[in-house]
Parts: sequence; C-alpha cells; structure tokens
Amino acid sequence: MAELCAAAPWLRCGPAERAAYDGSEHAFDALIAALAARAVERGLTRLPSGPEQTRAAAVEGWIHVPRAATLPSLP
Repeated sequence: MAELCAAAPWLRCGPAERAAYDGSEHAFDALIAALAARAVERGLTRLPSGPEQTRAAAVEGWIHVPRAATLPSLP
C-alpha cells in the first residue's frame, strides 16, 4: 500500500482506509480492480490485437492490463 500511495499521490487514503487495504488482501484486490476499471474507462489498457486475439477474446473474455506508466493518468 505504501508503494501504491507513493506512486499515486492523488489517491486519497486515510489511516483507516490504508489499514483496511493493508489488513485484507480482498480489500486491496478490490482497490486494484477499481484502478484497472478506471484505466479501461480512460483507454489505457491493452486491447486484443489481430483477428486471432479478437476471436479468442469474444469467446474467453479479455483481461484488461493497464499499459506501463499509466497510473498518473487515472485521476
């Protein structure tokens, strides 16, 4: 959590929230999922490339992984 707060100073996280994220992997996972969803909304994730990946994503789904160094672009 300390590393995330250092990398994203715009992320407002008081002592109680920070303790919750540090104390529960489920809470931390939810925070990371929310940040990934924000990256999707901002168009900062990798999309399927080419027809083979597009077909596979249509059947299997697609995990959006934010592109490198996009964390500062999320607020």
